[in-house]
Amino acid sequence: MTEVETSNRIILDAETGTAGIRQLYVELIHLGPYRVLIVCTGNICRSPMAEGLLKAGLSPRLMEKVTVASAGTHAVHGNLPSAFAVQALQAWGVDIAAHRARMLTKPMVKQSDLVLAMEKAHLTYIRFMPLFKMKKIRRISEFDETRAPYDIPDPIGGDLGMYRSTAQLLKICVKGVCAYLENSLET
Repeated sequence: MTEVETSNRIILDAETGTAGIRQLYVELIHLGPYRVLIVCTGNICRSPMAEGLLKAGLSPRLMEKVTVASAGTHAVHGNLPSAFAVQALQAWGVDIAAHRARMLTKPMVKQSDLVLAMEKAHLTYIRFMPLFKMKKIRRISEFDETRAPYDIPDPIGGDLGMYRSTAQLLKICVKGVCAYLENSLET
């Protein structure tokens, strides 16, 4: 007899009452928090800003249900966030100074329920990682209801004004992500 285990629960075959492959239904359970992963290139500008904005924008109800993290497709582990990225968010009371860059890994993507990429190039990079559902990988700008999806400009090397412009775009997108999460994770 082969047992099938889903999220620490054994699903019984409805016909025979035994654990086995011949299931008439499968109960899908989501244990633990809903995991959002935000991806950019270096994980020092856009994705940490989006991570900070999303954490700050979650309702108290969602704070209990959602975890937010970020990583970069070409990050150098441990790098500090850009000083301009930190400054750009300070105007809204969001502090990302403690952030440290992380390189994107397959386990990070696999363990996430929603992966938000800054650009089409990041989507392509992630989609080359096999075994992942494409449905859960989206461009963050898909949540900006005011226009068609677009790439979030990388402000790296720019002045504070460029970082503020990028942060403003991210703030619009994050508002849509929060609404999506509110609707998707209703109790």
